[in-house]
Amino acid sequence: MRKAFLVVLALLLTTAPSRAVAGDRVVGRVQSQPITHLEVLAVRSERPDLSYEEALDFFVERKLVLEWARENRITVPDDQVDNVVNSIREENRLSAEQFERALLERGQDLETFRDRIRDQLTTSRAVSAAVAQRVKVEEEEVQSQYRQRYRPRDTYSLSHILFKVDGKTPSETDETVRARALDVLERINTGTPFSTAAMQWSEDTSTSSGGGALGTFTEGELMIELESAVTGLEVGGIKGPVRSSLGYHLVQLTGRQTVEPPSLDSVRDELVQAISREKRNEALDAWIEELREQYFIEIFPD
Repeated sequence: MRKAFLVVLALLLTTAPSRAVAGDRVVGRVQSQPITHLEVLAVRSERPDLSYEEALDFFVERKLVLEWARENRITVPDDQVDNVVNSIREENRLSAEQFERALLERGQDLETFRDRIRDQLTTSRAVSAAVAQRVKVEEEEVQSQYRQRYRPRDTYSLSHILFKVDGKTPSETDETVRARALDVLERINTGTPFSTAAMQWSEDTSTSSGGGALGTFTEGELMIELESAVTGLEVGGIKGPVRSSLGYHLVQLTGRQTVEPPSLDSVRDELVQAISREKRNEALDAWIEELREQYFIEIFPD
């Protein structure tokens, strides 16, 4: 549910109705603050992937945060609200009169819109104030993440000769194709250059003209069968026939290089930010649950 709380927050404030509307009704409360049916439907119109219950729970969380902000005297100055409103108006290239008219067409007036912007800013400020003090990144955590994410990686340069196997043909055809691969391997072992054999017998038309060169790959980028085949080879070594979903391969390792990871200092900020985000989400979850225990919540049956 936390994902809905974070994502829907920015959407709600410009879509919910601003005044009592026929057919609306109160579906829940946090302390004395009501949540209406049309407010919940407004969220669902922007996020149809949310169920009604999830959208309602979002509103509960929003009201909880605003109640905490009120008790802790977290406020937003009028000029900050005006700056956001003017920025929205200017981004839509509307004059003040056009902007107010557009709001009225959506069932809102300017003051109600400003109140919702104030709620959004207040919510953001409250979350930052309550959660930031709970998030601390230790050096050992940074080093642990670095070890998990970054390590020396091998790159492989290789060539291959492909002998295709049609999966719809009888099994003896598979053996025939393998026998053909073994015959070419014998020719290579007795003096035919691998590149020459690839140009003459490989059925991979995209690489045969280049002597079978596939290019250079980092660990995890190759087909698993080919990577397993070349992992233990010396440069210049040949392995095969290797079976894959395409057929049989003769594989030659033409180069190997170990790429060292970036230094810890060069990626430290990235790691700290990633750890902070994860801890912030965990802290936000915990804080919201504390607010649920602290404040009165009532959901009315339909």
